[in-house]
Amino acid sequence: MKQKYKNWLLLQPWKLSEKVVCPECGNEAVDYRVIGDKSTNIGWGLIWCNSCHTGIHVSRMKLPENAKVISFEEAEKSKDIWPDYQIELINP
Repeated sequence: MKQKYKNWLLLQPWKLSEKVVCPECGNEAVDYRVIGDKSTNIGWGLIWCNSCHTGIHVSRMKLPENAKVISFEEAEKSKDIWPDYQIELINP
């Protein structure tokens, strides 16, 4: 696993109440979404920076305890849960 990806993975912004610093640009602009099924406790996540538009996709993950989880159905219906720009994803 690439160190850049690990740096993002270790952020776990759903665990923190304060702003999270981006490992790429240093701005406090990190955001995330967790999409999943609460009955199976499985889903996926997207963590990104609203400043430099960099981030990661985390597939097949256990749903974090403190995260606001969006259901698969809700994610399909709403376009407002995603940023309106392309995120440059860092590969594992």
